[in-house]
Amino acid sequence: MEKVLNGPLYKRLQKVFGGVKVTRPGVPMHATRSTDYLTGEPRLQVSESGEQYRVSCPFCNDTRFRLYVHHTWGQRDLFGRKVNFLAHCHNEDCLRNPENRQKLTQSLAGAEGVITPVARSSRVRPSDPNKEYPLPGLVKRLDELPPDHVARQYLSGRKFDPDKLARIYGVSFC
Repeated sequence: MEKVLNGPLYKRLQKVFGGVKVTRPGVPMHATRSTDYLTGEPRLQVSESGEQYRVSCPFCNDTRFRLYVHHTWGQRDLFGRKVNFLAHCHNEDCLRNPENRQKLTQSLAGAEGVITPVARSSRVRPSDPNKEYPLPGLVKRLDELPPDHVARQYLSGRKFDPDKLARIYGVSFC
């Protein structure tokens, strides 16, 4: 067996699909936690996707190893959610179909859908979602600034609407 980041997933892929090719071997995923300003939902900001396993897609009869499965597939992310969405068919986007995603999950991990976890990179650190971080100074949303403020003028000069940025994304000036 090749040296891979997620041995149990790699072995399961070999058992289910036969041949497995590794893309970016040994490269872990690097991500940080953030919050979507629009919805308030937790998000991962991925700076390096890392190792992926490629197999031939059974849903579109691909034979060129274009079904990519991320090495963290089947585990839980920093928010405790299952990451069974980290697979993609680059041939016909077969996993867009919920039935196909469910079949993939059942064939790889059974009904529970969780593969044995692997060690995370030291750069991926869960943080306390309730912890408050001090702001660097007085912060005002763009829509609270006067129309002639340098930040509003800068964004307007680049064809951005400061009021819309503030309202939708919470963009502020410090």
